[in-house]
Amino acid sequence: MADSLTMVMAGVAGVSVAGIAAGAASAVARREPNFVRRAHLARDDWALDPLARPMRTGVASFELGVWLDDEDRVQVGSNRWDRDAGNAIGPRVLARLADRAALHGGRMFPRQRGSITLMLEIAETDPARQLRTYEVLDTALREHASILTRFQDGAVIPGPVTVILTGEGAPRQVLAAQTDRLAFIDGTFSDVGAWGAPANLVPMLSEDWNWRFGWDGHETFPAAERQLLREIVATAHSDGRRVRFYGLPQRWGRPRARIWRELISSGVDLITLSKDVRPLARYLRKHSSVRDTVTIAPQVRNDRAYESSGHSAGAVGARR
Repeated sequence: MADSLTMVMAGVAGVSVAGIAAGAASAVARREPNFVRRAHLARDDWALDPLARPMRTGVASFELGVWLDDEDRVQVGSNRWDRDAGNAIGPRVLARLADRAALHGGRMFPRQRGSITLMLEIAETDPARQLRTYEVLDTALREHASILTRFQDGAVIPGPVTVILTGEGAPRQVLAAQTDRLAFIDGTFSDVGAWGAPANLVPMLSEDWNWRFGWDGHETFPAAERQLLREIVATAHSDGRRVRFYGLPQRWGRPRARIWRELISSGVDLITLSKDVRPLARYLRKHSSVRDTVTIAPQVRNDRAYESSGHSAGAVGARR
């Protein structure tokens, strides 16, 4: 009788512990933000915590600046006085993203769809330092390869996080020559087509809105500009690329909603925001029929074909 009672009590205790654990996990999930699948958060170099806002807002993409310190460490942000080992890209960013992936079953957010994008701009002007920064970064990335999208032997293997280098400091030629890498390049629409870089090197095309468009959300979107937007986005998608615009007109209310509507209906994958993601998140929830962000594309052309084409693999132009 005593043994039976003990077994019953043990069973009750086990159920209670399991229930508490499940409840705790459910509570954590409820506190997590909704995944804002089209939002790209612009750089905030002076943020005390580079991951706080991106993880709190649930953005699909965000950008950080990195630089090389005198101890040969890749530091995060723009504060050149912050040379602590704890501010290096590994412990400051990559290790924490790996912890989140372990917590959420291989994702950054419970409702994440596809890979989130971590855009890094190498904030070095000297070509030798740019190259060394990438070499150190490459080592750090390989220490956390399990969560990263990988290019290996001509194939792209998706991961929870895709690292894309942006700006003039990205050593495009070096990445193009690697047959096994954990980073990609942010390009422009000039990369599309037979003479452009392959999608397995340049999966993202980013441009300033004002380079091609004059519409600011007021009145009606000019028909010629709407047609141009849809054509270039469709061409990029057919070539296996995602599309991001930055430098969008800073408008509020209806003009801003008109801009978002045109971008989304044209298939633009990422909309760059400075800080507040909530208005776009609300807009997307209200207009839930918009299609999901395109994940990193499979190989379209291999790097060898790209190199043999004679295309100049210069650095990517500066972007925000």
